[in-house]
Amino acid sequence: MKPNDSFEIYSDGRYYDLENEGLVKDISFYRKQAKRIGGPVLELACGTGRITIPLAEAGLKMTGLDISPPMLQQARVKAEKKGLNIEFIETDCRNFDLEERFSTILFPFNAIAHIHDHESYEALFSCVKNHLQDGGRFIVDWFNPRLDILIRDPDKRYPCYEYDDPDGRGKIVITEHYCPVKIGIVDV
Repeated sequence: MKPNDSFEIYSDGRYYDLENEGLVKDISFYRKQAKRIGGPVLELACGTGRITIPLAEAGLKMTGLDISPPMLQQARVKAEKKGLNIEFIETDCRNFDLEERFSTILFPFNAIAHIHDHESYEALFSCVKNHLQDGGRFIVDWFNPRLDILIRDPDKRYPCYEYDDPDGRGKIVITEHYCPVKIGIVDV
């Protein structure tokens, strides 16, 4: 398995929350599915609790799992402020044993994009299988690429969003650029 490469991106949950502050449209989908299927619910890559906390507020028994301590710390602080009893667990979604089975397991917000190799996918799906109740559901959000983004000029940077630095050091401006992948065929 390749090591997880996302630690730097998720080194401070406050920034993540500011970057995703307005992202709430998917919460109602997950709430509706989890209510229909039932709990308990496990969220993989729960981050700062963007999905976990609203589902707990809706009365679902929630467990959040993430590999990033700073993200989990932010989730715990937010849940505590709301008086919610959510178990947040620091571990890799490719290698965990919670000794519990769940009716619903969520892997939202394209978090599966952090899985990069076949061995990691097998490990992830094995963990999910071992933790999913009979008749339970595993719900994954996968990125649906947009052609207008894929054909962007790779030499230009494109604005995504901006927000005030939580430590008062000015504005944070997030941009992105397209990095085309060169695919080749190798004769063996």
